[in-house]
Amino acid sequence: MDIPLPPELAALEPGDPRAIGPFRLIGRLGSGGMGAVYGALDAAHRCVAVKVVHPRHASAPEYRAAFAREADLMRGLDAECAPAFLGADPSAEPPWLAIEFVPGRTLRARVRESGPLEPPVLAAFAAGTAEALEALHRLGVVHCDIKPGNVVLSPTGPRVLDFGIARAAGRPGPERIEGTPGYLAPERLGGAPPSPAVDVFAWGAMVAFAATGRPPFGGGEVDTVLARTRAGEHDLEGVPEEILGIVTAALDPDPGRRPSALDCFAAALEAAAPEGAGETTSAGAEPARAEAGTSPRTRLRSALASVWRGFDAAGHSPEAWMAVGTAVAGAAAAATATSGIGAGAGAAGAGVAGGGAASAAGSGAAGSGAAAAGAGSGAIGAGAGGGLGGAAATGGGSALLGAKGIAIASAAVIAAGTAGVGGYFGYESYAATQRAELAGQAAALLEDGAGFTASLVREPADGGTGGGEPFTAELLYATDPQDVLVYRVPPEQGGETVANTGGRVLAYAPREAVIDDPVGWYAEADRFTTDAYSRDAVLGAVEALAGAEDLEGVETEVGGAQVTRLTGTFTIDGPDGEPTDARGELNLDGEGVPLRLAYTSPDWTTTVDFTSVDEAPSVGEPEGAIFAPETQIFEIPYDALMYTPACGQVSMGGSDWNVHAVSWEMGCKEAVDLAERFASGEGEVMTGWAGTGLQRLYLDGHSCEQLTPHAPEGGPGDELLPMSCETTRQNPDAASPLDEYEVGESVVRFTEA
Repeated sequence: MDIPLPPELAALEPGDPRAIGPFRLIGRLGSGGMGAVYGALDAAHRCVAVKVVHPRHASAPEYRAAFAREADLMRGLDAECAPAFLGADPSAEPPWLAIEFVPGRTLRARVRESGPLEPPVLAAFAAGTAEALEALHRLGVVHCDIKPGNVVLSPTGPRVLDFGIARAAGRPGPERIEGTPGYLAPERLGGAPPSPAVDVFAWGAMVAFAATGRPPFGGGEVDTVLARTRAGEHDLEGVPEEILGIVTAALDPDPGRRPSALDCFAAALEAAAPEGAGETTSAGAEPARAEAGTSPRTRLRSALASVWRGFDAAGHSPEAWMAVGTAVAGAAAAATATSGIGAGAGAAGAGVAGGGAASAAGSGAAGSGAAAAGAGSGAIGAGAGGGLGGAAATGGGSALLGAKGIAIASAAVIAAGTAGVGGYFGYESYAATQRAELAGQAAALLEDGAGFTASLVREPADGGTGGGEPFTAELLYATDPQDVLVYRVPPEQGGETVANTGGRVLAYAPREAVIDDPVGWYAEADRFTTDAYSRDAVLGAVEALAGAEDLEGVETEVGGAQVTRLTGTFTIDGPDGEPTDARGELNLDGEGVPLRLAYTSPDWTTTVDFTSVDEAPSVGEPEGAIFAPETQIFEIPYDALMYTPACGQVSMGGSDWNVHAVSWEMGCKEAVDLAERFASGEGEVMTGWAGTGLQRLYLDGHSCEQLTPHAPEGGPGDELLPMSCETTRQNPDAASPLDEYEVGESVVRFTEA
């Protein structure tokens, strides 16, 4: 039977399983480098999202442990407005986790398309999202990324999604601060570990956005938004009076003065469903009223049933999923599987697992099933519009994003009665989360993988005023034994090789470049800055794109191959180190591996084409070059010419000296520490290495050389000139004093300040 796929599903691939745990797979919601998410049906014909870890990650204990933590979190989460956990087996091959599939659009998409939420709906939205956070905080877990893009407005109420970076309250996270500017609490900007107050702050900002259509801390450059956040300079004009107080309190810069999520839930619930005598209204014009003593969760359900209207399912149809499931299962199961599915116009049916609510395609009656929100009947509405309606006509899909171009077919909106399901995992929200996850995985693969090789082209943008010449380079990035990003510049642009090792720039130049014009080459040495040769040109740009609020995705064809193209607007430091807004795109192959990065700022257009990813390139020092210090006091031949900026200064012999770290293994802090010990006279004189005016001091694995120049009138002068420090080890088998030490490569160099 040839049944068109629903828009959110792509066909199962030949190697895909047909069942995982108790769930029957019917299609792919998406896949990436970390694994895949399948659309499935359970025994009660509920639509389910089943997340599966890729085998190569499942074999790593840390990935499996993280997956188990996520499963434990979802298993313990019991909230009206969070996706329901349906099962998991972190020890299976492969590990899997299943949650319900919730249709709908994100708050961000809804506000962008239709404007702010109306006050009665807004209060119910605020109460529902606070209820989900309170349930999460009860488990000792912080969400860490509450924002408009992570809440879906399903036909039955809001659902908080995307627990990808949630972690235990108070537990330090990665060094970089994760979150979204404008919703990121000020204490997190200072490095404080996540706490429930972080989520409360983000909740307040999100509710303000829902009420006004604008982020409370404004837009523009990230630094400006963060400065307003730290100062508590928010714009709450337009937030209704009944929730203004709790939103203002939630946005207090001092986390100790913020209310708890439970306080936020109580305040918003009182605005949505005041406790007191009276019947629940269905008009939606006034808040629902609840009898005294009614439980908060029951009051929330009442409020949602009363006012939650006009939120469609974004083209999702449970009937379409069940029809595909029937075809996949085969003709023998068709009679049973289709007994509750409307086969044609007017076949309203009674629902698959209980009394589902009928709906009409295109009628806009998305709220028809909302009145029974959370009632727990177990029903999935059969739908009166007939079978697949118009929603499944697009079918197809793609390797990473599920539906072609993330397109949602909404010409025929089928409002399913989702009372007992508790909500499906939202496709529009899932798609937005998936896009961010794909970009985040690409960023992690580039930064934490074995390395990459790429070509970079940076040109002045059309109409830009920043000036500058085009710049091209081969990029080599390696992570072992330390992170090193190397720029190899072509001969026509100088031929240098420039390495950025943890923010320290080392520049190698061809022999002829220094022999022909040594003074000129060193005069321009200040061009080797961490801004001009930063990691942000690639790693920072991909990470910033992953956090773009307007991140979109599309499947397209490049050179005969299918690629996923992610596009978005973000802020990044330019070649001059100043933050600049950029619009960019990232192409990924079928496994989520980056192929091409391109972005344009007001002054520059940058393109990076990757030739290999997660492979360690060779970043050894260039051969056939010489070393010459910035001062022309000495001319000493070395294997490589190196320029590096000064790490600091030491005083010695009555003069100040710049300290330069000049090896891959020597960091600036270590270089300055070694120089200070040398200048203070620490160490022992190395016998056999002392001559007229020259001596070496041995300091724990290094030796440093100093020279006493002769005065013009004869005899040693008063000054001491430090020259360099080298790696050195003692030789216990030495037969003579000259062999007592083995001196290796230079690690620290001194130049006159």
